[in-house]
Amino acid sequence: MRRSRSIPLLSALTLAAALAVLTPGGSQAAPSGSAAGDDPADRADRAANSTRSELGLPADEQLIPKYVVRDRDGTVHTRYDRTYQGLPVIGGDLVVHRSPKGTIRQVDWASKADLTVVGDPAPEVSRASAATLARRSTGLRSTADDARLVVYAIGGRARLAWESKASRGLARSEVVYVNATTGAELGGWSLVHHADGTGNSLYSGTVPIQTVQSGATFRLRDATRGNNDTHNATGTDEFLDPPGGPVFTDANNVWGNGLPGNAQSAAVDAHYGAAETWDYYLTRFNRDGIADDGVGAPSYVHYGTNYENAFWSDDCFCMAYGDGGPSFRPLVALDVAAHEMSHGVMSQTAGLIYEGESGGLNEANSDIQGTMVEFFANNSSDKGDYRIGEKIVKVAPHFLRRMDNPRLDAPLYNGAFHSYNCWTPVIGTDDVHFSSGPANHWFYLLAEGSGPKTINGIRHNSPTCDGSTVNGIGRTPAARIWYRAVDIYLTSTSQYSDARDATIRAARDLFGIGSARCQQVVQSWNAVSVAPNAWTCSAPLRAGSRVT
Repeated sequence: MRRSRSIPLLSALTLAAALAVLTPGGSQAAPSGSAAGDDPADRADRAANSTRSELGLPADEQLIPKYVVRDRDGTVHTRYDRTYQGLPVIGGDLVVHRSPKGTIRQVDWASKADLTVVGDPAPEVSRASAATLARRSTGLRSTADDARLVVYAIGGRARLAWESKASRGLARSEVVYVNATTGAELGGWSLVHHADGTGNSLYSGTVPIQTVQSGATFRLRDATRGNNDTHNATGTDEFLDPPGGPVFTDANNVWGNGLPGNAQSAAVDAHYGAAETWDYYLTRFNRDGIADDGVGAPSYVHYGTNYENAFWSDDCFCMAYGDGGPSFRPLVALDVAAHEMSHGVMSQTAGLIYEGESGGLNEANSDIQGTMVEFFANNSSDKGDYRIGEKIVKVAPHFLRRMDNPRLDAPLYNGAFHSYNCWTPVIGTDDVHFSSGPANHWFYLLAEGSGPKTINGIRHNSPTCDGSTVNGIGRTPAARIWYRAVDIYLTSTSQYSDARDATIRAARDLFGIGSARCQQVVQSWNAVSVAPNAWTCSAPLRAGSRVT
């Protein structure tokens, strides 16, 4: 199934006005060079135009700043989206890394395709024809109003294209790219992130939750975390867009009874999961909410009828949880909630496209962060482990994925399929949940090491693809390396080799060139068969590097 996200962009005014930039240590710094009375939008435009000129991009290309990260030493990393003659460039994002003195050190490009080959963007295929092709490709509804003209730069070659959205309710929404000259389909993916299962009420036992009181009524809204609120979507189905249903209310501020028959019980899990995920990102990475803007996201429980899934949607900036069915319990477990909301964080950072190897890395990111939230919460009823969805799966092997040995999910698919332990050249052709395996395996090895290990009473045993022995560096430093790689180095089209480079660069930044932790990053990638690309822990870039 095609999968992706729609990514809301900051306007120049919003970015410039809020250009206090995050540092790894959690401090903030305002942009320098501001003159009294200088218009923030003009200042942001000038900075983007200056960068465009430095990169040698023609005037037809414009850079749209997305966000900025400033390190303690003054190094600045700016993420941009790009337009060509006013058209969005799909796969056109890039990250510019500047030294403390302001000179460009490196640039990471999602695509370095020559956009000028598009020429005058005059489509030969009509908007209506593109919508028709999208309907045929997906079997979903699409109209001409759902199509827009873009430049499609994924795959190393720029082409004028129609981007058409096709949907049948919020839980089924896809985007299709059609060559605006030939009518050929170029690519596409889902706009909704699903996790196969999640749930059972109060998996986390009795937990503190934040509510808001209005008169004699309490509402399930968390004013301490951006007004995250939780809704009862009973009666809605996957054809309703966006989800409906009121915020849960209560008279005595005691919610649920720990049993599925009480509608509030699943709501407690969702509300608690949103709070723990918020606190994890804020505490570990100084990230203030999913979009890093202090704004919360609604959660909808009891979505659909016997709906065996949960998903994050960028369109509504919200979470939805089904109640499960034959194979899954209610899909509101802590690691599943954090997994899905981490798709939202991904859409606001690297924006990894949800197909091929980039899709596998996207899915692995959510597994990694979902697992880390479970450890962070330190809940005695749902202790941290490296099994995804272990609370919700009714059937063997009683988890969705397993990070220490990904291929052990095979019984869930009657042995016909399983996740990959090791990278192979064909991995990008498989389902993104299976192709996430090597990145999940890499993270486990980096954090915990190879061989048998008991964690919170759960036995883990991680092999390596090259027969090596790997020693872990600990969960927290491993997560810091991964998050920094996603935040400032990966781009929408990054592959496994790029992830190897990005994590090496992140480890060098965080722990020093030549550090033991950086060497463990390398060893862990070797152990899952992801071969060297350009970056090492100590030596300069080799000749032929794709970094400018």
